[in-house]
Amino acid sequence: MGRRKSVIDELLDLLFELTGDFWQVGAVVTCVFGIFSLVALKWAAEKAAAAKLAGGTTLAVFQNLSWVFYLVPLVLALFALVFGWKTYAVYTKKSNF
Repeated sequence: MGRRKSVIDELLDLLFELTGDFWQVGAVVTCVFGIFSLVALKWAAEKAAAAKLAGGTTLAVFQNLSWVFYLVPLVLALFALVFGWKTYAVYTKKSNF
């Protein structure tokens, strides 16, 4: 009996499959992940700055671990790169480059 995939895993698999068939879908997904990674980078910079300035114990734990906030935009940028690579591969295959 196998484990069931989460909804996010199934969605990413579906988007990756669609990117393999239609490079336009991959281009849109790449742009969306790129925009989300920029928004997440802004969020991470704000949270890291708040953690450095925190005087209380709420965010004081993250004063030395402020780099953790940058993992979210890094993962989103990695997804954008993977989908961008797949989009480019499908585009060149279908355009006979």
